[in-house]
Amino acid sequence: MPLAYVIPFLEHRQRNLQKNASSKLITLAEGLGPLSSFPNRLIARSFLQQAGGGLLVFLVVYLSVYCIFSLDHDNGFIPLDVDWSILYAIAAIGALLSLRIKRAYFVFILCMAALLLFR
Repeated sequence: MPLAYVIPFLEHRQRNLQKNASSKLITLAEGLGPLSSFPNRLIARSFLQQAGGGLLVFLVVYLSVYCIFSLDHDNGFIPLDVDWSILYAIAAIGALLSLRIKRAYFVFILCMAALLLFR
């Protein structure tokens, strides 16, 4: 859940980085000369910023999670007694939060209760 704010932050940062490039493009478009390959370079730079930022976030999160879960589990640091039903329930929470419908919350609570009863 806390990582849900990282991607919008990256997109906001990338938009701020592209404001200057947008101003240059508008100035060139209003001028009499041809644009040549300037729009292509802007698109390529924007793509590289998005891909690089996303890859960097992925690597940081992946390595952090890998390091945390590869620590000594015998001391009870993070006991992982998890099966697929728990993983599905955790994944369903994100989908449920995106719906924002009260009836969906009710169905989700009923499904969780049923899973706990059958477990």
